Amino acid sequence: MKIENYAENIYSLGETVTGQTQAMSQAVRKALENNGGVGIMTGSYDQNLSILSVNNLLLHSIGYTFDTFMEQTKGSLKNFFYDKEYILERDRLLQLHGTGEAQILAADGTVKNVRLCKEDATDEAGRQIWVMSVQFNWDHVNLALLNEAICSGFWYIDCDENSEIVNVNWSHEFRKMLGYQDTLDFPNKLESWSDLLHPQDKERVMAQLQAAIKDKTNRIKYQADYRMRMKDNQYQWFRAAAEGIRRLDGSVSRIAGIFINIDGEKKEIMQAQKSAAFHRAFTKADLCEYYVNLEANTFDTFKVEPSLMTVFEQSYTWDELIRHFVDSYVVETDKKAVSSFYDR
Repeated sequence: MKIENYAENIYSLGETVTGQTQAMSQAVRKALENNGGVGIMTGSYDQNLSILSVNNLLLHSIGYTFDTFMEQTKGSLKNFFYDKEYILERDRLLQLHGTGEAQILAADGTVKNVRLCKEDATDEAGRQIWVMSVQFNWDHVNLALLNEAICSGFWYIDCDENSEIVNVNWSHEFRKMLGYQDTLDFPNKLESWSDLLHPQDKERVMAQLQAAIKDKTNRIKYQADYRMRMKDNQYQWFRAAAEGIRRLDGSVSRIAGIFINIDGEKKEIMQAQKSAAFHRAFTKADLCEYYVNLEANTFDTFKVEPSLMTVFEQSYTWDELIRHFVDSYVVETDKKAVSSFYDR
């Protein structure tokens, strides 16, 4: 298949500019490369996902010649990606369409973040082939680096003039933070995210998002802490914050934000609050406020039964705590009465 150089196709007033000088071609290529020009590659749907063609712009952007590129990838799309999660199988690639993100290895050994768009076509013989555009630019790389530094994922939502959502995009890092791989298991739809919100948080968070989108004064900002169900079905805490791009009438054209995992921070705060409440309860009830062991010559304040404290800190429900308390500390004749007293 012919390797086409898209950098050399220039149109002016509907007419093709011919007779380009070598200097002009180099200038065009350099301008495209420095401004995030899009490289193109094609391949077949065999088990190896063999690469059939790659254009010069893509090769120049990542520092390869055609021969060194084919040597590095062994002629297979499976070896094109640096991120091992992008090791593709034929059946999965057949289902993937549209935009995405990935990491690839450049000729100088650096890892580059790129944007992708994959579509299908047919060759001259009528066989199905894949066509993939690859865009590298420093703005995207810098954004990816910043998100890695603060352990966040990028996302954006496009809206029409009536504040209706028309497009949603979740970044690759966003998906990875929740345990997902690509658009097949986490599509670019609002429901992919909203359906995973904790039932106790969903109404509040959706209302905050809608309020920020519909506000034309730019005074209402979207910032929310909430729990999300991970792919392993466990809930973790996240924080989202966003800003909007607005039209002249104030309506939001795009709202873009970051998504940060704050599960450790949130659980530490909640743990400290639980422990403080436990100590206050014991202190105000004058239970073991001071503990003196004259034989061991020790003096402790606010002494708390260690085993009960451990259960308190590790219990996620009221019923768990009360069950352990009754089983371990209440005499048999009083268990029923105490259980009834603390019953929710």
